[in-house]
Amino acid sequence: MFFSKFFQLFFAILALSAQVVTAQDRVSVMVFDASGSMWAELSGGKTKIEIARDVVGEYLINRTASVPLAVIAYGHNRKGDCSDIEVLAPMGLQDGQSIAAQLRGINPKGKTPLTDALELAVRQIPKTAEEADVILITDGLETCGRDPCALAREIAASGITIRAHIVGFGLTEVEADALACIAEETGGQLLRPQNGADLAEALIRTTAAVVTPTPEPTPLQTVPLRITIDRAAGTARPAWVTLTATNLDTGEVIELDTRTDTAAIMGSWSFDLGVGNWRFDMKGPIGSGNLEVALLGDEVQIAIPFAVPRRHFTLADHGPYELGISQSFLLNSLTPVQRNMEFTVTLVPMGATETSQRLDWETRIGSKGAGVTLH
Repeated sequence: MFFSKFFQLFFAILALSAQVVTAQDRVSVMVFDASGSMWAELSGGKTKIEIARDVVGEYLINRTASVPLAVIAYGHNRKGDCSDIEVLAPMGLQDGQSIAAQLRGINPKGKTPLTDALELAVRQIPKTAEEADVILITDGLETCGRDPCALAREIAASGITIRAHIVGFGLTEVEADALACIAEETGGQLLRPQNGADLAEALIRTTAAVVTPTPEPTPLQTVPLRITIDRAAGTARPAWVTLTATNLDTGEVIELDTRTDTAAIMGSWSFDLGVGNWRFDMKGPIGSGNLEVALLGDEVQIAIPFAVPRRHFTLADHGPYELGISQSFLLNSLTPVQRNMEFTVTLVPMGATETSQRLDWETRIGSKGAGVTLH
């Protein structure tokens, strides 16, 4: 009665849990030890087989029926026969009451072909299953000459997610250590129940959905970064600029800052960015610049080159102009210019092919025009 209530409570909670996986994702195979050693008595005067039949039967009745299950038993038909392994229930959605009734009729007789039984259990897993749990209930070690650890390594190397859980009912610590390789190789659990209550709890632990711990995110290694603007010669201070950073490894684009104060623009910009390859783009109303930098971990100082595209102008008045007389002329810009921008103008005669033929020295003028005397 205790085990029945215990299982009913657990599986009622499990059915409501968001961690319960669907049938198509996960299947289970139970391997039940019915070798002759199961007649050994535990404290309290009851034999292992009596306790196991009751506890495992209750487990089967109360388990989540939507998860496909296969049940295998060994050692229950013939003495001394290592081939005495039987599939009591092939893989499918099972009637727990029916399988529990089969277990109640089992009487231990034979040997412990543990490795062959585990191999048969793996063959019960359909190829469509994404993962599987093999629950190996045994009270002893392999007695038929095979190496279960070698088989466990083969299972692990197959690439299929099969967890083999060892439920060592009444095993000594030394015996459990000898079987630990099966659980270790496959990612299963090694449990050593010593009585009925322990066995019930062990079965529940193999039933609970596997929760893969979420790895802690690796802290982002950041690099202190100091950025300044490097204006090309003759480039006016921009009225405003926007600075962005593009991670060339991931494609991530970060809007770092927009500044509208000339003094702030010409000062330094400080940020912390992750290690990697970055491109920095600085854009304003009159020009732009970019620079690619590898941030490796140490503090970095960079200067982003900032230039204004070549401007094109036309003369509003083409003359004629007389030598030796001060003249005023107006330049019309074909593209927008920033207020108070300065330009250098060289005057050359029509048809000139070299700047050495200029009529006057280069003259720096404001954007509003200037007076020049031609010689």
